[in-house]
Amino acid sequence: NVELSGMSARFVYASELYGSQYGPMDMEFSGFFNEDNDSMFTAGLLVRNDTLDSPLVISIGTRIYYADAGNAPGATNVKVAALTIGGEIIYIPANLKGFGFGAHVFIAPEIVTFMDADGFMEYGARIEYEITKQASIYLGYAKTRIDLQTGGSVSLQGDVFVGIGMRF
Repeated sequence: NVELSGMSARFVYASELYGSQYGPMDMEFSGFFNEDNDSMFTAGLLVRNDTLDSPLVISIGTRIYYADAGNAPGATNVKVAALTIGGEIIYIPANLKGFGFGAHVFIAPEIVTFMDADGFMEYGARIEYEITKQASIYLGYAKTRIDLQTGGSVSLQGDVFVGIGMRF
């Protein structure tokens, strides 16, 4: 997947792992970069309920995040590592002819958030059009919030983006 906004870019690679008795398992990696020279990298494992012809696809799992944020002039630089749990949901009903809706949330409380942070959350929503089972385009919003040990918070992203997704 490639997601672009006026201020940031995110690249996601996901590959299906075989052998899961509860549904396909995806291993994913991503990199995020913005115009303030902030960056965020993730690695994750998600189990998905890709069953028959269901219009609802639910994925649950974990992601490990590393972020270098606050690189804008006058901002406080922070480095963060977090072990999150969360999931994604995509609903593409047959009667909407390929249009669907999706949302995701990944959360890490203080106990599994490290370095300069006391909490971490990434969430977002999108409207998607599935061109084929292997290709889609979407418009979405995503935000990453990092709660700091020193108080306050930093937002790494918080903007609307356009994306394309391809499955092989």
